[in-house]
Amino acid sequence: MTMTSEADDGTGDPMTEVVLDPFGYLGDAVSAVRGLNRDEEPADPFYVFHTFYVDFTPGLVEADLTFTGLRSRKDRMMVSVHSLEIRTEALGLVLKDDFSLRTLAASGGTASIAFEVQEGFRYAILARTGTPSEAVGESLTVTCRNYPGRAGKPVVASDHNEYRAKGMRDVATLVTNRPVKLAKPMSQACTTAQLREPAFREWQSVLGFSEPADRFQWEPVFVLNVLKAFGVIDAGGTGLGFGRDYDAMAKALNGLGCTTASAEALAAAAAPAPTSEDGVETKDGYESPVALPPPTVMRSYDFLWSMGLCDVLPNPTDLIYLVEDSIEYLKPGGMAVHMLTAQIGRDQLGLELAPGTFDRNRLAQLSLAIVGGKHEVAQLNMHTDPGDDGPHSFGVIVRKNGT
Repeated sequence: MTMTSEADDGTGDPMTEVVLDPFGYLGDAVSAVRGLNRDEEPADPFYVFHTFYVDFTPGLVEADLTFTGLRSRKDRMMVSVHSLEIRTEALGLVLKDDFSLRTLAASGGTASIAFEVQEGFRYAILARTGTPSEAVGESLTVTCRNYPGRAGKPVVASDHNEYRAKGMRDVATLVTNRPVKLAKPMSQACTTAQLREPAFREWQSVLGFSEPADRFQWEPVFVLNVLKAFGVIDAGGTGLGFGRDYDAMAKALNGLGCTTASAEALAAAAAPAPTSEDGVETKDGYESPVALPPPTVMRSYDFLWSMGLCDVLPNPTDLIYLVEDSIEYLKPGGMAVHMLTAQIGRDQLGLELAPGTFDRNRLAQLSLAIVGGKHEVAQLNMHTDPGDDGPHSFGVIVRKNGT
């Protein structure tokens, strides 16, 4: 629910106060700060809240996030404000800030942010914790004061990025929809035009693929092309591979002067010896279909990649966690390319998805989780071939924070 009231701030300036439903956007999702909306175990241990996208009058918005009964020993809460352009549905990052929940609990429970709003956009406020939350609370109120025409701090440039000659650059929106090129990669889906590009043909030859070309050939080609575009292959880097087709990828990368390792093999080598109960072998403590290498494994790879994980992780939230966790294996500035299965047509939003499939909202959620960890994600391009209802192969490009 969104409630508004007209007032002024004591200076005579007009002001509209808006109280936002902190949990409106994700509906029944349980906050990881226990007790805020429902006494249930959260499916996402990092999620705090996400308001609806709402209209404000152009000007300045000051927002107070007020917790009652908040208790936390260590959690840090990353708060971000996102814009939704009404005409194009493009998402953009307006502001990022982070707060210690422990400090908030000791100082009254209110975190305050301010941001400028523009005509033609709606805005949402959301928050996540940096680690699985152990915080508890009784309630959360999000109160916004909208001052029409008043200027504040300059709008923060987006931290979401796209390709530019072995680097990334700031762009204004998280999501775009325009024709894509394999030669200048961003986070994008496979299209027929890319299968005809000279760059595709070159990698097709390196990988030993034959005609006809399809999206399953495009997936390893896209991974290799991104690593080439960002200079990783030229430097003869070290790489870590997750998921299917590891051997073919390793052969191609090793032939290009890189050194690679299989995440699955490293995890298996470090796992406890299997035991047998009633003839069925089990691994002690094994919980996920995708096991990560242990902390003792080198965590300074130049790049990593994954393919086919949507097939073994039917819950996209689990794959989002894996993408976040895998970043720890990269050196600062290291690159990651993750291949997902997606249904990204505008008219497919809200439809029931096949297991392991991402729609536009889930892709945006993945990107926001990456950016919330202060890393970079290449701009999401939702362009697909006309009439192609999917499923689509979709590559997401990530770069680890360089500090």
